[in-house]
Amino acid sequence: MKKPSSTVITMMLLTLCSKAAGLFRNILMAREFGIGEKAVAFSAASHIPLSFFDLLFSAAILGCFIPVYNSFSDAKKQERDAYAVTFFHVLSLLCGALAFLGIVFAPAVITLASPGLTGETKQMAVTLLRILFPMILFAAQAYTLVGILQSKGRFLLPASISLFSNGLIVVYLLFFNPLAGDADIYVLAAVYLAAWLLQFLTLFIPLRLSGFAFPFKMDLHDPALKRSLKMTPPIMIGSWLLPAGWLIGTFFASLNGIEGGVTVFDYANNAYLMIAGILTYSICNYVFPRLSRLKEGDGEFEQTLSLSMLCALMLILPCLFALLTLGDEVIAVLYLGDAFTADAALLTSPVLKILVCAMPFFALNEILSRAFYSRQQTRPPMTAALFGVLANIAVCALSLLLPSSMLGVALGALAGQTVSALFLFFSALSCGMVDKALFPRLLSVLTASLPAAFAMTALRSLIGGSAFERSMLANIGIAAAVFACGLVLYALFLYALRRHLSLTIPKGGS
Repeated sequence: MKKPSSTVITMMLLTLCSKAAGLFRNILMAREFGIGEKAVAFSAASHIPLSFFDLLFSAAILGCFIPVYNSFSDAKKQERDAYAVTFFHVLSLLCGALAFLGIVFAPAVITLASPGLTGETKQMAVTLLRILFPMILFAAQAYTLVGILQSKGRFLLPASISLFSNGLIVVYLLFFNPLAGDADIYVLAAVYLAAWLLQFLTLFIPLRLSGFAFPFKMDLHDPALKRSLKMTPPIMIGSWLLPAGWLIGTFFASLNGIEGGVTVFDYANNAYLMIAGILTYSICNYVFPRLSRLKEGDGEFEQTLSLSMLCALMLILPCLFALLTLGDEVIAVLYLGDAFTADAALLTSPVLKILVCAMPFFALNEILSRAFYSRQQTRPPMTAALFGVLANIAVCALSLLLPSSMLGVALGALAGQTVSALFLFFSALSCGMVDKALFPRLLSVLTASLPAAFAMTALRSLIGGSAFERSMLANIGIAAAVFACGLVLYALFLYALRRHLSLTIPKGGS
């Protein structure tokens, strides 16, 4: 059996490859469509199906399925798998029905989600949404299979599925998109749908070959299913922060008077979430089943949770300061070129710099919500998400009073993540879920990161110049040199403070 650290590192590498493929997909999208009419329509439509899924169903897997599935002892393997099959089919039917309604009422959905779209752009978005809405069915099925595999200790295959789906889209954009002519954006939507089907099949086929059966069975009287359904409403609300944040951002970006604002927010938010996800989700996905098996109060749960937060912040802080310093270079390398002009890059870079400030709070939200769900405590994440959503809406609404700018939308997202994370952290602290030894260790990590931040800022200032006027190779070289300098300094300070950092993973609960 692999050591926990090697498993997490392998998962992180697979996640990195998956996110890199996703980022390359977005680069190709930006350079092919820029922030023009097709890009705006696709941005408005493409996130609605998965946002609906996240708002209504993904939490059922995150917060209900995994803890309940792991609550069965090994002696009850048959009952455990029967519950999983019932859950799979119930969720598939619900998402299939939602997909049908989304296709029928696509015009109304687009009007509600992006009221600023009009004319041909709106009609294009409606057609794209009808093509894309069945994504939620494949997403529901894939998410459930991820929960089954992770609960069985198989983390690597679930961590790799996005690599295959993003790879399919990248291959299409590189080699086949020019062949689609004027219908290219609609064919791209069909390829996105096929990519989600591929994610499901990538999990379903190996699981089926390993002997896991999927007979059509829906025992609605299953006590475990009832327990899951009872937990669902508060957990569903507790998952709203990210999908609601995307919908809120799209809504206000369509109203703020910036041409292509929806797409600018989309590109910046995609880059931010990919980077934050790489640094966070591998830790979350590994630790969640583990926390579900540990007992709170024996010290091991608290140590595992605190270590997870510490490791996430150790990874995030140097990257955060690097992105604040090198945001222009990052946007230029990722998107600048062809249809994505320097003007579009100038709009996108400040949005990314504000969004990345939310990365530490993003990590705390993801880890702490899983910790509460592992204890089947649903109220704190629900309350935190509601406060976060309200904070996001309030800041975005206030930004409409200012001259046309994309910064208010980004500040709204930052406010939402910050408010939610602080509420969760103090809730966990008040109920004894956080090991008090975490605080001096966090201080050590922050102490190690600050000299690196100052060094990167000073070096970038010495170099000078505009990233949007340099070649891609020059921007890559500058970004690599500045980040490497900061990373070396960060590593040296961490080594000097190593006695204050204990990164030992408790041995129980496996």
